[in-house]
Amino acid sequence: MDNKELDKYFNEVEEPDKDIFNKLTTSEELHYIAENHNWDNGIIILEWIIENKLCSEATALMIFWRAQPYDYTKYNYNAKSIKYIDIDIFNLIKVIIKNYENGFYKKTSIKYDPKEDMPKYENIPEIMFEETNGEEPYIYYDEKEVNSWFGEYFDNLLARCDNSMELYNIVYLLATKSRLEFSKQYKKLLEHKYCDKGIALFIYWKTKQYYLFSDMFEDYNVFQKIENKIISNECKEIIKYNPKMDKDNEINIKHKWKIPEKMKGEIK
Repeated sequence: MDNKELDKYFNEVEEPDKDIFNKLTTSEELHYIAENHNWDNGIIILEWIIENKLCSEATALMIFWRAQPYDYTKYNYNAKSIKYIDIDIFNLIKVIIKNYENGFYKKTSIKYDPKEDMPKYENIPEIMFEETNGEEPYIYYDEKEVNSWFGEYFDNLLARCDNSMELYNIVYLLATKSRLEFSKQYKKLLEHKYCDKGIALFIYWKTKQYYLFSDMFEDYNVFQKIENKIISNECKEIIKYNPKMDKDNEINIKHKWKIPEKMKGEIK
């Protein structure tokens, strides 16, 4: 099939047809579908691809890294169900690892460099690990309200916010209860007049934790901007925050399994 037909049958529908999929004959077709797949439509087509003998090493690795495997290394590898993560994607990751180590995937001329989709890391200034002075934060907002925090309602919520503790409540609940909305609103939160050093650091570490793909946080330079604000001492210290004591931060996560080193190499 040509690319238009592949899009029509697989990338522009929520429920692809397995019978049509079984008629595909090349690794390139599978790679095109995987490369252009909208993950919001589910992963059934990706499951078919990684279990198909035509799937190339490059295609399998691309799906693997786009599944954000580092989100799952902190969980038991044999877990059957885990709160807050998509167990179907976790199973997808494990199938790829098993097949890759068993030499299941086809060697083709298709190229792929995992660095394209690996998490972006950089040297972090020591000051970003330091605890801020201020009041111990506490949550008084109802976490159930978070489900209505979007659009004009959210803008009005921020406009009414009149102190740093209230802003911390908004930031904390949005970051922990609605990652998608947090990824849309983090700039507004950083620019708020009551965003102090503690809140800025909290946002910094949460975006570090969540920033795996460029389509989630559109401005990777946000990290540098926050670092500059902290280093130049632009922010007041009102809310207490210690990055090293936040168990959810990447720096404090104990990983329970490792990604095989050979799955980090480029397919040339």
